[in-house]
Amino acid sequence: MLRVLITIRRAMQVNERNILQDAGKVSHQLMVELAEKKFDEYKQIEAKQDVDFDEVILKALESVKKKDIKVVKDKKL
Repeated sequence: MLRVLITIRRAMQVNERNILQDAGKVSHQLMVELAEKKFDEYKQIEAKQDVDFDEVILKALESVKKKDIKVVKDKKL
């Protein structure tokens, strides 16, 4: 069994991969804190963009009307 572990470690080192020395467990509380932090960062970025979908669609429709392009509505085949 020891030979197998040594062989695996050598193979992993050749592939330049880090090998966990323990079980690699992270506490639930730590993950909750990390998730909340990342979500707060996401919300700050999202707040800066603050795009109103309806407003974007209305502007797109207005630009289409200005270019005199016909818009097809629910055409049945």
